[in-house]
Amino acid sequence: MASLFREVRKAKQMERGVKYFPTEQLYQELKKRSEIQDSFTKERYYERFIEETESQAIQDLKEEIQALRQDYEFLRQQQQVKRLPTEPLE
Repeated sequence: MASLFREVRKAKQMERGVKYFPTEQLYQELKKRSEIQDSFTKERYYERFIEETESQAIQDLKEEIQALRQDYEFLRQQQQVKRLPTEPLE
């Protein structure tokens, strides 16, 4: 039963992203995987992990910027609608 709860917790954390895992836990998982896999292969797991994490963070920030721009544009249009054309600009 406890392992089921652990798996559910891991799934929820992965759904939110890697940033919700403690750094120590990530290093332990990388170390465990490196013991299983040949360290002399050409694949660089840690570097790829860092690159994926950084690219995900960049993508999240781009999405946030886009959402903020849309909010800004919406608010700007709201302000233009409230002001009547005959009102003096102040």
